[in-house]
Amino acid sequence: MIKSPSGNNISKDKLISILKRVQQNSPQQNSDIKFTEHNWHKPRHFSVDQFTTLKFFADKLAEYIQADITNLCHGDFLVTPLSITEHFSYTLERDFYNNDQNYYLNLGLTTNAHQGFISMTKDSSIAMVKFILAGDEDAENATETISALEESLILDTAETALTALSKTSQGRGGNEIISSNDLVRGNWPLNLDSLEELCRLDFKIEKRSESAEISIIIVSKLLEAALKADDHHPKVSKEAISAAITHKLNEVPVNIVAKISSDLLPMQEITDLQPGDLIMLNRKAQTPIDIQVNGTDIMHAFPATLERQFAMTITNIEND
Repeated sequence: MIKSPSGNNISKDKLISILKRVQQNSPQQNSDIKFTEHNWHKPRHFSVDQFTTLKFFADKLAEYIQADITNLCHGDFLVTPLSITEHFSYTLERDFYNNDQNYYLNLGLTTNAHQGFISMTKDSSIAMVKFILAGDEDAENATETISALEESLILDTAETALTALSKTSQGRGGNEIISSNDLVRGNWPLNLDSLEELCRLDFKIEKRSESAEISIIIVSKLLEAALKADDHHPKVSKEAISAAITHKLNEVPVNIVAKISSDLLPMQEITDLQPGDLIMLNRKAQTPIDIQVNGTDIMHAFPATLERQFAMTITNIEND
């Protein structure tokens, strides 16, 4: 019921004004919806858990490479993983196509089964030669042309990475990986089905301000045995997970609404409202107000004031 002295006519302008105000307060649809198109050129051989374990695998592999490179070159080196990516054979072969400056050391479960390789670019190969020959007069003479002797040093570096790979794999109950013992230079060295799934692990080798990079490309299924549940890292109990989730939930800000009452009124009565009019609500004055979260009543309270601010005194809490 509305007590109002105004007339009964609704002007067009007033009606439009009311509708605009109602529309402004309506929930807005999210037009900024983002989606990601599936990349059919990228395989998903490893599960989320396996890929997480693969990161631990790469960290341990980097430690082994660093230790072996340090022994080989008699210096202080830092080896860090750069990236871990999955590829189909045909897409990765395309990246290496027509690049006769790369050096490759084939690898697999046997010397004749080429199921991956260790790769170094020409620039990284030259950098590694300088690392190994540090303090040697030949290091000063290293040029863009790589000699047979220097290629043997590059082979030593590649075999060091291969040894570290096999050690990491076997340490996790995986396969022993061995090489063909032949360093080759040129284009893509493998003869695989175009949809064979490969894993590529890139590492950076640093010494002072100089650096080199080395890549390990291997058939993904050869790594499966080494990517079992990681027992080398502490397990998190269900209780700890629950406590962490509860802690985070307790920090989430939540909007609360104090609802006195609601009613349905004809548009005619709404448009007739003027300053000073009274709107009678369908709720008694002594009834507690509802406190809502996301439109759900969770407790009740009486209006109050505290230090000149509106407040609420909780009377009861709803039970599920």
